[in-house]
Amino acid sequence: RVVCVGGEDGKLMLNRRGVFTSKSVTLHSGEGYITNVKWRGPLVAWANAKGVKVVDVQTHQKVTHIQLPPQSQSQGSRRAGEINLVWSSDDMLLIGWGSTVVIAEVRQKLGGPAGVRFSRVVRRVVFSPSLVCGVALFDSEHLAVLTRDAELPTDSSCDCRAQVVRHVCSLAGDIVCSEAVPLTASRRSAGPLYLNSGTCSYILAGIDILAVKRRSISEHIVWLTGCGQFEAAIS
Repeated sequence: RVVCVGGEDGKLMLNRRGVFTSKSVTLHSGEGYITNVKWRGPLVAWANAKGVKVVDVQTHQKVTHIQLPPQSQSQGSRRAGEINLVWSSDDMLLIGWGSTVVIAEVRQKLGGPAGVRFSRVVRRVVFSPSLVCGVALFDSEHLAVLTRDAELPTDSSCDCRAQVVRHVCSLAGDIVCSEAVPLTASRRSAGPLYLNSGTCSYILAGIDILAVKRRSISEHIVWLTGCGQFEAAIS
């Protein structure tokens, strides 16, 4: 059994537990709190005060270090807890911090020692002035992104539904559609998280768990007809 953990001590630990022996290895340390650790295949990504790092736990090779973008630094998103990490595939990492979504790709280096990997940023999508609080792959050509107002009011009587928005956008950043997320005001201050699972996605925010299911064409036509939008249903 193998588990990778990080915490307030600033250490990223790889713990292996066998039948007869157990072993812990420090993969990284000394750069502040570690959180949002995401593991897929041999690659582990984690966030700290310096940015996002990726390591190959099989070879212990450091794959990449991605620094915080200027937008995140200016908005105080240096805290690792405000950074969202999602592996959308074995070689693509989605990073949401500040007003920016970063798409990073991991590749095998041609020539040289076998198994050496490197990473490059293939796209940056900015949602300024809102802050990104969740990101997931919608399909092979689109992202689903949750954003919220940069400054949320603390008055619990304030309606938060207009402050958290779910966007579907292309990988180039062109927004296809946007919709307000109906969250209750009681836990508005808890930053929503977006989880994708096949055709159904989930938005987690405090005491709220919302299931988001993609409509089929026939279901969308029925909905448009029920709303009296007959021309849109025909088109």
